[in-house]
Amino acid sequence: MKTVNYSEKIKSFLKSNSAISTDKLGLLLMVDSLYEDVPKQDVDEFYSIYAHFDPDSINGSTTGVTFLKIAKNLKPAAVLKDKLNAYLNVKFNDIEHAKSYNQNMVVFARYADFASLVIADILRVAAFPKEIREVLQETEEVKKCRDIYQMLVHYKNTKDKRIKFEIMRKLGLIILISRINRSNNVDEIDQVVEKVASAFQKGLGFNKKSSSSYYLWLDRTNRVIFNSNKTRATLLHNLATKKRQQLALDTGPLQEYQCSSFRTHGGNKVTHFKFRNKFKKSNRTTYTSFVEKMFRKNLEFPSQVHDAVGIKLVVESEKDIPKIVTELEGFLGGSSTRKREKNTYHRFDRRKMSSFSSEAYTVWKAIYDIALTNPSVEQIKKILPAVNDHEGAKRALEKRLRYFLRKPQDFVIEVQLQDLNSYLLSVAKGSVTDHTLLKARQIRSSSLYKFFPQEIYEPEVLQLKQDILDGHKD
Repeated sequence: MKTVNYSEKIKSFLKSNSAISTDKLGLLLMVDSLYEDVPKQDVDEFYSIYAHFDPDSINGSTTGVTFLKIAKNLKPAAVLKDKLNAYLNVKFNDIEHAKSYNQNMVVFARYADFASLVIADILRVAAFPKEIREVLQETEEVKKCRDIYQMLVHYKNTKDKRIKFEIMRKLGLIILISRINRSNNVDEIDQVVEKVASAFQKGLGFNKKSSSSYYLWLDRTNRVIFNSNKTRATLLHNLATKKRQQLALDTGPLQEYQCSSFRTHGGNKVTHFKFRNKFKKSNRTTYTSFVEKMFRKNLEFPSQVHDAVGIKLVVESEKDIPKIVTELEGFLGGSSTRKREKNTYHRFDRRKMSSFSSEAYTVWKAIYDIALTNPSVEQIKKILPAVNDHEGAKRALEKRLRYFLRKPQDFVIEVQLQDLNSYLLSVAKGSVTDHTLLKARQIRSSSLYKFFPQEIYEPEVLQLKQDILDGHKD
């Protein structure tokens, strides 16, 4: 990270425009730093994997992108549509079941909408001010592109470098979303989560359930403090608020967080638990978290992401974690099923999960294979009553049902264990351990430059800076 003299920068801004507000000074500092630390080696590796996102592709220097080869073709529209459809059939369908252009466009349009949501979500999670979001957001004309031939025509007719890049980026996301769907059965993930929850309830035991509330606030050093007694918490929060005001620090209301606890079969207490579906956010399907992780880590295949389904178990203290691990592996198949274990609880005297995590944030996590009933079982059971009058169809379905019942399906899940203190640190708004701040830092340090490359967006970011200095952005 570069050493920045903020005092000199602020003096320079005020020299250019002495009427700039404090809010705008903060925005200028962020705009100035946006492309200061581009991780070039990381970005170059990403381009070698995802050619659609390489800004050089629109200059014709990237080979192997079928869309660009078709774009150079001067054939009639019908011929170009056939070529584009052949391209999509390879991406969307199995080799034996090609579909018509209109059929593929139904899927294409749906994936195009998901792709636009990914772009919007990345800017939202990065927590940029609205002025920066407005500069970087997908242009409306590209957002409206939901037909691949329409995309092709638009690409060929425009000379706007940004439009060309955004068309390529959108197409790249559409193709990637199709690959993710083929490897993850996104439509069935909800069923998988339900089955995982049921398996854990049976194997670990969700006995003597209860709930309790914890009250959180920040002290004058930005540490997260919590208490289960509301009266006591309110008093301490008021004292902390006065001290923060004296130090000109942000203040906020007393935060409340509810935990659902239970006892395991072994008598151990789990203070809180939650299941996660990486493809769901606020009850809507989303690919943002999955795609962002692939981009940030430069992963080539969707199968390399192992936390699409996850469970988090919170215990009262870190000494309780080994007890839960022992119980978990009693029904998950032993330590042989445990992969990619990460333990930041004093392991090798280190307590940091990554360069983005706070030293106060600790977690144990691992990946497990878990065998669950094949999702097709439930589908067949729903269909069977409808074919009662068709003996042949009924026998065929019953045979298929017996096959799936004999053949459970392996699912990869991520299990996380945390002590209560670390968990509450991660959900406390405004703290350095706030999980939302962690995600924002991750995006700003890596995947931002892959979604919004410097070569395309820096000129417009610099124009935003000039507009602010000229007083045109009030």
